Amino acid sequence: MLINSNTLGINFIAKRTFTVDTASIKRKLYVTCDSVLLKGKYTPEIVQFELIKSYCLPILVYSLGTLEMNASLTQELSVCWNNGFRKKFRLHRFESVKQLQFLCVVF
Repeated sequence: MLINSNTLGINFIAKRTFTVDTASIKRKLYVTCDSVLLKGKYTPEIVQFELIKSYCLPILVYSLGTLEMNASLTQELSVCWNNGFRKKFRLHRFESVKQLQFLCVVF
């Protein structure tokens, strides 16, 4: 059973315990990242990175207080964040973007 909290913008899944629907978080992140990259495609790269950091990162960290973080969830959200950079540089899913993030001072 999916419970939508419109005031928080977070979807909860009711099972034995309440969990947060990470699919909606990932979907919001990908839509926002695509929008930033599409609307800012003629802007300098450093501006694009700042826009990604300003608009996309808050989507990931907003609901962290409601999540019970474990290694698999941390990995899942990290992959989402990295995919935004992969899309920007047209990299494949298996290619690492950690050095790009380090050089762009985006963690």
